[in-house]
Amino acid sequence: MNFRSMRICALVGLAAGGLTLASARTAEGQAAQDWGFGTDVGLLAGTIDGTALAIRFNADFFVSEAFSLSPMLMFTPTGDLSEQAGAGLFRYHIHVPDYAVDIIPFSGVGFVRASFDQETVGGGTEEVDDSALYFPLGVTAGAEVGPSIYLTGTVIANIHGLEFERPVTAGGTLLEKDGGSVALLVGFQYRPN
Repeated sequence: MNFRSMRICALVGLAAGGLTLASARTAEGQAAQDWGFGTDVGLLAGTIDGTALAIRFNADFFVSEAFSLSPMLMFTPTGDLSEQAGAGLFRYHIHVPDYAVDIIPFSGVGFVRASFDQETVGGGTEEVDDSALYFPLGVTAGAEVGPSIYLTGTVIANIHGLEFERPVTAGGTLLEKDGGSVALLVGFQYRPN
């Protein structure tokens, strides 16, 4: 996908998010306008470099009690793979009062950028990188451990189309595709009551 197509997709996503914010109103006709935020740490499995440490940050803009728009950043800070992903999420909050748990399915769209240090045929290393559209699909389960503080567990299926050229002989390369990964994360979130 070229850069022009990425910009068009980003503008369409921003316009859709803006229209959603403009049309989302509570019974009194005012936007909810409450913010929450969270952070997670865990494993990113199925990458081109195997399993990596992942750190995620997100914010929630609550347009109603059950619906939020959430910018999310996730990155891998260690190893041969350096991956940064940013996405806008649409999250639906389901409160299960019998178990004092919130279930939050979500999906979104964004971009991922990855660089990978790989061995060359001559024994050195070289960095290859790629960028792609990014579609996170996941679910978070959260249990309240204090006033407005939740202990959370999150599973995210990261769908993207990263491609890396790997050297296989002195003159040849192999195109290796990384179509996605799975993140397993544990963290804390603040949510207004």
